[in-house]
Amino acid sequence: MIDFMIRYGSLVIELNKLLGMRFINGNVSSKSLIGQSLKRIIEYHNQGEYLQRNYEFSKMTMLVKHLKEIAKYDINLLNAFKKQIHRSGTRDKYFGVRFEINITASLIRKNIQFTKSESPDFIIHKENKNIFIECGSAHLSKPKLGDIKYKIRSVINKKSSKPYCDPITSLFIDITNIYYNSLINEILLERDEIREYVKNVLEHIQFGNVTLFTYILNKDLNRFESVYIRIDNKNIDETLLNFLNECYQLGEHTVYKFAIPSEG
Repeated sequence: MIDFMIRYGSLVIELNKLLGMRFINGNVSSKSLIGQSLKRIIEYHNQGEYLQRNYEFSKMTMLVKHLKEIAKYDINLLNAFKKQIHRSGTRDKYFGVRFEINITASLIRKNIQFTKSESPDFIIHKENKNIFIECGSAHLSKPKLGDIKYKIRSVINKKSSKPYCDPITSLFIDITNIYYNSLINEILLERDEIREYVKNVLEHIQFGNVTLFTYILNKDLNRFESVYIRIDNKNIDETLLNFLNECYQLGEHTVYKFAIPSEG
Protein backbone atom coordinates (compact mmCIF):
# COMPACT_ATOMS: atom_id res chain seq x y z
CA MET A 1 0.00 0.00 0.00
CA ILE A 2 2.83 2.39 0.87
CA ASP A 3 4.61 1.43 -2.36
CA PHE A 4 1.54 2.37 -4.42
CA MET A 5 1.18 5.74 -2.71
CA ILE A 6 4.82 6.50 -3.50
CA ARG A 7 4.18 5.70 -7.16
CA TYR A 8 1.02 7.79 -7.10
CA GLY A 9 2.91 10.73 -5.61
CA SER A 10 5.56 10.45 -8.33
CA LEU A 11 2.83 10.41 -10.98
CA VAL A 12 1.25 13.61 -9.64
CA ILE A 13 4.65 15.35 -9.45
CA GLU A 14 5.38 14.41 -13.09
CA LEU A 15 2.02 15.78 -14.23
CA ASN A 16 2.59 18.96 -12.21
CA LYS A 17 5.94 19.46 -13.89
CA LEU A 18 4.87 18.57 -17.43
CA LEU A 19 1.57 20.46 -17.49
CA GLY A 20 2.08 23.22 -14.95
CA MET A 21 -1.05 22.11 -13.11
CA ARG A 22 -1.45 21.79 -9.34
CA PHE A 23 -3.83 18.98 -8.43
CA ILE A 24 -4.87 20.03 -4.92
CA ASN A 25 -8.39 20.36 -3.54
CA GLY A 26 -10.00 23.63 -4.51
CA ASN A 27 -7.51 24.35 -7.30
CA VAL A 28 -8.99 24.71 -10.78
CA SER A 29 -6.72 21.91 -12.03
CA SER A 30 -8.27 19.47 -9.59
CA LYS A 31 -11.59 19.95 -11.41
CA SER A 32 -10.09 19.15 -14.81
CA LEU A 33 -10.53 15.71 -16.37
CA ILE A 34 -6.96 14.83 -15.39
CA GLY A 35 -7.61 16.03 -11.83
CA GLN A 36 -10.81 13.96 -11.70
CA SER A 37 -8.91 10.90 -12.86
CA LEU A 38 -6.30 11.39 -10.13
CA LYS A 39 -9.10 11.78 -7.58
CA ARG A 40 -10.70 8.53 -8.74
CA ILE A 41 -7.38 6.71 -8.28
CA ILE A 42 -7.34 7.62 -4.58
CA GLU A 43 -11.05 6.87 -4.16
CA TYR A 44 -10.67 3.41 -5.70
CA HIS A 45 -7.58 2.79 -3.59
CA ASN A 46 -9.34 3.73 -0.36
CA GLN A 47 -12.34 1.58 -1.26
CA GLY A 48 -10.14 -1.43 -2.02
CA GLU A 49 -11.20 -1.44 -5.69
CA TYR A 50 -7.68 -2.11 -6.86
CA LEU A 51 -8.55 -3.23 -10.40
CA GLN A 52 -10.38 0.04 -11.16
CA ARG A 53 -7.56 1.93 -9.44
CA ASN A 54 -5.02 0.29 -11.70
CA TYR A 55 -7.04 1.17 -14.83
CA GLU A 56 -7.00 4.86 -13.95
CA PHE A 57 -3.38 4.79 -12.82
CA SER A 58 -2.29 3.11 -16.06
CA LYS A 59 -4.13 5.72 -18.15
CA MET A 60 -2.32 8.55 -16.38
CA THR A 61 1.02 6.74 -16.53
CA MET A 62 0.64 6.41 -20.29
CA LEU A 63 -0.16 10.13 -20.57
CA VAL A 64 3.01 10.99 -18.63
CA LYS A 65 5.06 8.70 -20.88
CA HIS A 66 3.75 10.42 -24.01
CA LEU A 67 4.25 13.93 -22.62
CA LYS A 68 7.84 13.14 -21.62
CA GLU A 69 8.58 11.81 -25.11
CA ILE A 70 7.21 15.04 -26.60
CA ALA A 71 9.15 17.19 -24.12
CA LYS A 72 12.40 15.46 -25.04
CA TYR A 73 11.67 15.91 -28.76
CA ASP A 74 10.50 19.55 -28.75
CA ILE A 75 9.68 21.58 -25.65
CA ASN A 76 7.73 24.09 -27.76
CA LEU A 77 5.47 21.30 -28.97
CA LEU A 78 4.89 20.22 -25.38
CA ASN A 79 4.01 23.82 -24.45
CA ALA A 80 1.49 23.95 -27.32
CA PHE A 81 -0.21 20.80 -26.04
CA LYS A 82 -0.08 22.16 -22.49
CA LYS A 83 -2.04 25.22 -23.61
CA GLN A 84 -4.60 23.03 -25.37
CA ILE A 85 -5.09 20.89 -22.26
CA HIS A 86 -5.57 23.99 -20.10
CA ARG A 87 -8.23 25.24 -22.54
CA SER A 88 -9.99 21.90 -23.06
CA GLY A 89 -13.02 22.55 -20.92
CA THR A 90 -15.17 19.80 -22.43
CA ARG A 91 -14.69 16.04 -22.57
CA ASP A 92 -14.73 16.15 -26.39
CA LYS A 93 -11.92 18.70 -26.54
CA TYR A 94 -9.80 16.99 -23.91
CA PHE A 95 -9.98 13.52 -25.47
CA GLY A 96 -9.32 15.05 -28.89
CA VAL A 97 -6.12 16.62 -27.56
CA ARG A 98 -5.25 13.40 -25.73
CA PHE A 99 -5.49 11.43 -28.98
CA GLU A 100 -3.27 13.91 -30.81
CA ILE A 101 -0.72 13.57 -27.99
CA ASN A 102 -0.85 9.80 -28.45
CA ILE A 103 -0.20 10.04 -32.20
CA THR A 104 2.53 12.66 -31.73
CA ALA A 105 4.40 10.42 -29.29
CA SER A 106 3.95 7.48 -31.66
CA LEU A 107 5.51 9.40 -34.57
CA ILE A 108 8.41 10.52 -32.37
CA ARG A 109 9.01 6.95 -31.25
CA LYS A 110 9.11 5.83 -34.88
CA ASN A 111 11.63 8.55 -35.81
CA ILE A 112 9.24 10.12 -38.33
CA GLN A 113 9.92 13.64 -39.58
CA PHE A 114 6.71 15.61 -39.14
CA THR A 115 5.20 19.02 -38.49
CA LYS A 116 2.28 19.43 -36.13
CA SER A 117 -0.32 21.54 -37.90
CA GLU A 118 -4.04 22.23 -37.55
CA SER A 119 -5.95 21.11 -40.62
CA PRO A 120 -4.89 18.39 -41.21
CA ASP A 121 -3.24 17.66 -37.86
CA PHE A 122 0.11 16.27 -39.08
CA ILE A 123 2.32 16.84 -42.11
CA ILE A 124 4.62 13.86 -42.64
CA HIS A 125 7.76 14.77 -44.54
CA LYS A 126 8.86 12.04 -46.93
CA GLU A 127 11.64 12.26 -49.49
CA ASN A 128 9.45 12.57 -52.57
CA LYS A 129 6.38 14.35 -51.15
CA ASN A 130 4.46 15.29 -48.02
CA ILE A 131 1.60 13.13 -46.79
CA PHE A 132 -0.90 13.94 -44.06
CA ILE A 133 -2.74 12.62 -41.00
CA GLU A 134 -6.00 14.00 -39.67
CA CYS A 135 -7.27 12.92 -36.25
CA GLY A 136 -10.83 12.44 -35.07
CA SER A 137 -12.83 10.58 -32.45
CA ALA A 138 -16.07 8.60 -32.44
CA HIS A 139 -18.05 8.57 -29.22
CA LEU A 140 -21.54 8.58 -27.79
CA SER A 141 -22.80 11.50 -25.72
CA LYS A 142 -24.82 8.95 -23.72
CA PRO A 143 -25.14 5.13 -23.77
CA LYS A 144 -27.20 3.78 -26.64
CA LEU A 145 -28.51 0.29 -27.34
CA GLY A 146 -27.99 -1.58 -30.59
CA ASP A 147 -25.39 -1.39 -33.34
CA ILE A 148 -23.33 1.79 -32.94
CA LYS A 149 -20.86 1.43 -35.83
CA TYR A 150 -22.70 4.30 -37.51
CA LYS A 151 -20.75 6.68 -35.24
CA ILE A 152 -17.56 5.70 -37.07
CA ARG A 153 -19.24 6.40 -40.42
CA SER A 154 -20.41 9.77 -39.11
CA VAL A 155 -16.84 10.85 -38.31
CA ILE A 156 -15.56 9.72 -41.72
CA ASN A 157 -18.39 11.48 -43.55
CA LYS A 158 -17.88 14.70 -41.58
CA LYS A 159 -14.15 14.76 -42.23
CA SER A 160 -14.68 13.89 -45.92
CA SER A 161 -16.12 17.37 -46.52
CA LYS A 162 -12.73 18.95 -45.75
CA PRO A 163 -10.22 20.01 -48.44
CA TYR A 164 -7.64 17.52 -47.16
CA CYS A 165 -9.84 14.49 -47.93
CA ASP A 166 -7.66 12.92 -50.62
CA PRO A 167 -5.52 9.81 -51.36
CA ILE A 168 -2.42 11.25 -49.61
CA THR A 169 -4.22 11.72 -46.28
CA SER A 170 -4.87 9.14 -43.57
CA LEU A 171 -7.73 9.59 -41.12
CA PHE A 172 -6.87 8.31 -37.62
CA ILE A 173 -9.94 7.85 -35.40
CA ASP A 174 -10.10 7.07 -31.68
CA ILE A 175 -12.98 4.58 -31.26
CA THR A 176 -12.33 3.61 -27.63
CA ASN A 177 -15.77 4.83 -26.49
CA ILE A 178 -17.50 2.91 -29.31
CA TYR A 179 -15.76 -0.31 -28.33
CA TYR A 180 -16.61 0.29 -24.67
CA ASN A 181 -20.28 0.83 -25.41
CA SER A 182 -20.42 -2.20 -27.68
CA LEU A 183 -19.23 -4.30 -24.71
CA ILE A 184 -21.96 -2.77 -22.53
CA ASN A 185 -24.51 -3.59 -25.25
CA GLU A 186 -23.07 -7.12 -25.45
CA ILE A 187 -22.56 -6.61 -29.18
CA LEU A 188 -18.78 -6.91 -29.37
CA LEU A 189 -17.36 -5.29 -32.49
CA GLU A 190 -15.25 -7.91 -34.25
CA ARG A 191 -12.11 -6.74 -36.01
CA ASP A 192 -13.08 -8.14 -39.43
CA GLU A 193 -16.60 -6.75 -39.11
CA ILE A 194 -15.30 -3.22 -38.49
CA ARG A 195 -12.75 -3.55 -41.28
CA GLU A 196 -15.41 -4.54 -43.84
CA TYR A 197 -17.79 -1.87 -42.59
CA VAL A 198 -15.20 0.90 -43.05
CA LYS A 199 -14.17 -0.48 -46.46
CA ASN A 200 -17.75 -0.09 -47.61
CA VAL A 201 -17.91 3.46 -46.22
CA LEU A 202 -14.72 4.31 -48.15
CA GLU A 203 -16.27 3.30 -51.49
CA HIS A 204 -17.25 6.93 -52.10
CA ILE A 205 -14.68 8.66 -49.85
CA GLN A 206 -11.30 9.95 -51.04
CA PHE A 207 -9.19 9.38 -47.90
CA GLY A 208 -6.32 7.04 -48.73
CA ASN A 209 -6.63 5.26 -45.40
CA VAL A 210 -8.61 5.09 -42.18
CA THR A 211 -6.96 3.69 -39.06
CA LEU A 212 -9.05 3.07 -35.95
CA PHE A 213 -7.38 3.27 -32.53
CA THR A 214 -8.52 1.87 -29.19
CA TYR A 215 -6.96 2.25 -25.74
CA ILE A 216 -6.96 -1.04 -23.83
CA LEU A 217 -5.59 -2.40 -20.58
CA ASN A 218 -3.58 -5.49 -21.48
CA LYS A 219 -4.12 -7.70 -18.43
CA ASP A 220 -1.57 -10.27 -19.58
CA LEU A 221 1.20 -7.65 -19.60
CA ASN A 222 -0.41 -5.37 -16.97
CA ARG A 223 -0.04 -2.25 -19.08
CA PHE A 224 -2.13 0.31 -20.96
CA GLU A 225 -1.81 0.12 -24.74
CA SER A 226 -3.04 1.84 -27.88
CA VAL A 227 -3.98 -0.73 -30.53
CA TYR A 228 -5.30 -0.16 -34.03
CA ILE A 229 -7.17 -1.54 -37.03
CA ARG A 230 -5.86 -0.31 -40.38
CA ILE A 231 -8.12 -0.04 -43.44
CA ASP A 232 -6.57 1.10 -46.74
CA ASN A 233 -8.70 2.60 -49.48
CA LYS A 234 -8.28 1.28 -53.02
CA ASN A 235 -7.14 4.75 -54.15
CA ILE A 236 -4.33 5.06 -51.55
CA ASP A 237 -1.30 7.06 -52.66
CA GLU A 238 1.90 5.00 -52.91
CA THR A 239 3.88 7.27 -50.56
CA LEU A 240 1.15 7.04 -47.90
CA LEU A 241 0.99 3.27 -48.38
CA ASN A 242 4.75 2.95 -47.90
CA PHE A 243 4.60 5.11 -44.76
CA LEU A 244 1.84 2.98 -43.23
CA ASN A 245 3.66 -0.24 -44.15
CA GLU A 246 6.71 1.12 -42.36
CA CYS A 247 5.04 2.55 -39.26
CA TYR A 248 1.55 1.04 -38.83
CA GLN A 249 1.91 -2.38 -40.35
CA LEU A 250 -0.96 -4.63 -41.22
CA GLY A 251 -1.15 -7.59 -38.86
CA GLU A 252 -2.88 -8.95 -35.82
CA HIS A 253 -1.96 -7.96 -32.27
CA THR A 254 -4.05 -10.39 -30.26
CA VAL A 255 -4.71 -9.65 -26.61
CA TYR A 256 -6.65 -12.39 -24.83
CA LYS A 257 -7.26 -10.74 -21.45
CA PHE A 258 -8.09 -7.06 -21.66
CA ALA A 259 -10.31 -4.25 -20.41
CA ILE A 260 -11.46 -1.20 -22.35
CA PRO A 261 -11.99 2.17 -20.64
CA SER A 262 -15.02 4.31 -21.44
CA GLU A 263 -12.59 6.85 -22.91
CA GLY A 264 -8.83 7.09 -23.31
